Amino acid sequence: MEAIFPGAIWRPTRWTGHTGAIGAQPRGWILHVAEMNGSPWHVFDGSVSPRRKVSTGWVAKDGTVEQYLTLLEKPWAQADGNPEWWAWETEGYVGEPLTSDQIDALAALHNWMGAPDIVAETPAGRGVGTHFMGGAAWGGHSCPGPIRAAQRAPIIATAQRQRLGQNMPVTDADAKKIADVAISRYKVHRPAGADGSGDLPTTEALGAVWAVVLDIQHTQEAILALLARLTSAGGPSGG
Repeated sequence: MEAIFPGAIWRPTRWTGHTGAIGAQPRGWILHVAEMNGSPWHVFDGSVSPRRKVSTGWVAKDGTVEQYLTLLEKPWAQADGNPEWWAWETEGYVGEPLTSDQIDALAALHNWMGAPDIVAETPAGRGVGTHFMGGAAWGGHSCPGPIRAAQRAPIIATAQRQRLGQNMPVTDADAKKIADVAISRYKVHRPAGADGSGDLPTTEALGAVWAVVLDIQHTQEAILALLARLTSAGGPSGG
């Protein structure tokens, strides 16, 4: 595992290298809200005992990622939760939802960290948790608030789509399955074939097939390959 996210701006603080090692198998990561606009780097770097603090990193509203600790270091962000959970701050305030750029960036971080695709609700869970789930033992915070807490599922769904698009090219079997689903969903006529192979949708349905494929986030190359297969028997039939 790389200890610094490839897309991050590396901004170590005075506490980087001094927080101690995180556990060998972290449970996942905690979604925080910075309660401010702009980078919190100066807040962490200027913190003093007994309230020294630093998170693993921060995600801006435009999706920019700053990283303050490597993944090998525990954060000072959630008290008793520090040894087992990475901590990611997000720009904005508790009453604001995460932006789409933040969701995309957090999903990419989720995949990079290898965190489980689970919404964690207790400190004993795994996946993506919240600061408030730790109660008094984690500092008694309400962070990141109900709006952002509810966005953990969309972050995980986005992470899954990202993995699907990057790592799962369309096979012939995938292409037929996608076509079957699209044909069934949109009630498209199947031209009869003497050998039972006439599975081409109509011209009008190709747009629907395209939309279905886009829904599952396949790459453009895979989409074009699918459409080529669908039309390879002389083009889609009419009617």
